[in-house]
Amino acid sequence: MKFYARKVKRISKIVDEITSFYLENGSENLEIKIEKNDKEYTIYVCGKTDLTEKEVNEIKKSMNIHHDLEYSEFWELMGEGESTEELILVARICDSVYINYEDGILELVLKKKI
Repeated sequence: MKFYARKVKRISKIVDEITSFYLENGSENLEIKIEKNDKEYTIYVCGKTDLTEKEVNEIKKSMNIHHDLEYSEFWELMGEGESTEELILVARICDSVYINYEDGILELVLKKKI
């Protein structure tokens, strides 16, 4: 049960960091959906967010980073940082990240294996 609780805390922390990022960027109509199957959690997040092309490219660059097992193990110990730094940490612990920005809607799909 302890192992499962750690996984749930990780998913909660991912959702917290992504939610903070959206809210700090003035997002409206934020939608969050979490799905779980036998193999992974999938976190869908989208919201109306006014971003420049430069900001979108920065987000994509920040989150286009490989999964790092060490970050998964010690992420809970890390403190709060800047939103870009937090996105990098989220990307490092997720197994895959999909980003789309179209017509003022920022959509993220994050997957974390169980």
